[in-house]
Amino acid sequence: MILDKPVSEIMRRHVLTIKKDFSFSEACRLFFRMGIHHLPVVDEKDHLLGMLSTHDALRAFALRGHLLKNWNEENVDWSFPVEELMSIPAISVSETDSMDEAVRLCATHHIQSLPVLKDGQLVGMVTSHDIMQYLANSTPSNQPA
Repeated sequence: MILDKPVSEIMRRHVLTIKKDFSFSEACRLFFRMGIHHLPVVDEKDHLLGMLSTHDALRAFALRGHLLKNWNEENVDWSFPVEELMSIPAISVSETDSMDEAVRLCATHHIQSLPVLKDGQLVGMVTSHDIMQYLANSTPSNQPA
């Protein structure tokens, strides 16, 4: 089956990461500037501590919504560390796990990305978009005759 292949075949190997004391406001700037939706939070040895997503950012705005009535940069402090908001534990896969397992985890946990680990260290990221692109390119209608 198409999804029996390991996630290492489609994962992104170069992943932007942040540390747990990184400010929330700077993380939001990265989301916007880099066009990304997920940031793995790692320690000094690239061990995964948690995940921060644009969904987490929206939740922060909702939780602090009462402050936004007369919002401006001066009256709301968004400089708190991302560790206060990151998802813990981060749902992850190993590089040898199948794409089928990645799909199952995404569906079960209602998430769009999975950090890929090897011996506890972050080595990549696979997203629902990566899987969909792989499937689209693997269907018989996209194969040469």
